[in-house]
Amino acid sequence: MNQEPSRATVGIPFVHEGEDVKELIEYGIDGPCEGIMVRGGGDVGVLVLSGSSGRIETERSRLLAGQGVTALGRRRAPHG
Repeated sequence: MNQEPSRATVGIPFVHEGEDVKELIEYGIDGPCEGIMVRGGGDVGVLVLSGSSGRIETERSRLLAGQGVTALGRRRAPHG
C-alpha cells in the first residue's frame, strides 16, 4: 500500500443536514488486489468489493467515508 496520500478531497458533505463538511484522504493501493482507501475519520471500517464489472467502487467508497468510516474499495487485478 502506498504510504503517502495520493490526493486529499475536501468538501464532500455528510448526508445528514446540519453536519459540517469533512476532509477525506484517499490512498491508492497497488499489487495483486488494486484499490483505494478513503479515510473518513471514524473508528469503523468497511470493505467495498467490486462486482462483475471489475471496476473499483471509488464513488461508493467516498460516499461511505463521508459518513465517517474508513472505506477500502478493492478489486482483484486481472491475470496476465
